[in-house]
Amino acid sequence: MNGIIYSCAQLDESSFLQNENEIIQSVFRCIDEIFSIVCPRKLVYMALDGVAPKAKMHNQRAGLFLHAKNHFSEDEKFTKCDIKPGTIFMSKLSDELRSYINDRMNNYPAWKSIIVILSDANVPGEGEHKIMDFIRTQKSHNPTGNHILFSTDSDMVLLGLTVHSDNIRIMRPKDKEKEKSYTFVDLKLLREEIKNKFKGDLERIIDDWIFMCFLAGNDFLPNLPSIEFNKDVLNNILFDTYKEHVRKENSYLIEDMKPNWTNVKVLLKHIGEKEKKAVRSLLEHSQTSSNYSLDEFKYVTV
Repeated sequence: MNGIIYSCAQLDESSFLQNENEIIQSVFRCIDEIFSIVCPRKLVYMALDGVAPKAKMHNQRAGLFLHAKNHFSEDEKFTKCDIKPGTIFMSKLSDELRSYINDRMNNYPAWKSIIVILSDANVPGEGEHKIMDFIRTQKSHNPTGNHILFSTDSDMVLLGLTVHSDNIRIMRPKDKEKEKSYTFVDLKLLREEIKNKFKGDLERIIDDWIFMCFLAGNDFLPNLPSIEFNKDVLNNILFDTYKEHVRKENSYLIEDMKPNWTNVKVLLKHIGEKEKKAVRSLLEHSQTSSNYSLDEFKYVTV
């Protein structure tokens, strides 16, 4: 839902400002459009971001403070700081969404036959995590159910893989000649690609694959200097190292949803051998902005 709100608020277009009521009505139109494309048959789960885990809170706080400082004005312009748990706008939006859902379920035939769940900003956790937790709890009751996850967040690909299902697709908006359109990412195809690349238990390898992607950084963790979300880097450094030094020994990084630190150390040891060169290269290209010199590099690595 937060991705929908951001797009409807059009915060990047300073010349096009909307008031809260206009944004809320735009959110409703967007939900209607997504509903008409997906045509859900059983359930719709709408999740607003609640209070985030502490690790992400620290990550967000400085950026939001600067954004609020730079965009403050006496006319109380709407900013992305309003799209956060605990704000007056999010409380108003939650109330309006309940009215919207009630209207659709009472007056629209396509909505009458399905279950609708709203998890508003008062429920802790990010929206995508709340949705994934719900899907996992329902998997034992409906293991073959098809799920369409609407999200603008790339992390949803990794979260979708954690369900270990061939029946998940991610719906994403795309801009084409300024006309609104959507694309679908079928995680079944990604699962097949991972299966073709690595030999072994597919579900365990997928858990390892997700874990390795975390080393490239996310909202909670910084990335290793030599690993970023660049296809060549991930393949040449991370996945090839995993294949050569972990899978070659028929080992896995994750066991019972927890890291096997012995095997993780093996992976990091061999990545570390390539890390020094990568960090040195970064330092050479950013001497003016770095707090370290090449002579101090040994202290950085320690």
